[in-house]
Amino acid sequence: VLKDMKKCKRLPVPLFADGGIVLPMDVAMMLSMGADAVIVSAQVFQAADPDRRLRSLVMAAKYFRDPVKLATISEDTSGPSGVAFMNNQFTGYA
Repeated sequence: VLKDMKKCKRLPVPLFADGGIVLPMDVAMMLSMGADAVIVSAQVFQAADPDRRLRSLVMAAKYFRDPVKLATISEDTSGPSGVAFMNNQFTGYA
């Protein structure tokens, strides 16, 4: 096990990120920080269009190293199924 750790420069177990993963940028941030996988929040299924939101999360996982593609993916999920802001203050997930 120690030889594997030295070779991989990390523990030889997968790291799953969980807790509040709702937006494509959440997925991208967790994967860029070293997570091997993310567990999305149940709030995703309460979005106005859950299918669209889930597709955007999968696309964010696929393209988390491509900032231009991530921006496009994030723009596609704004609006009714995105994050709600009022007067520049976060008010919740729509």
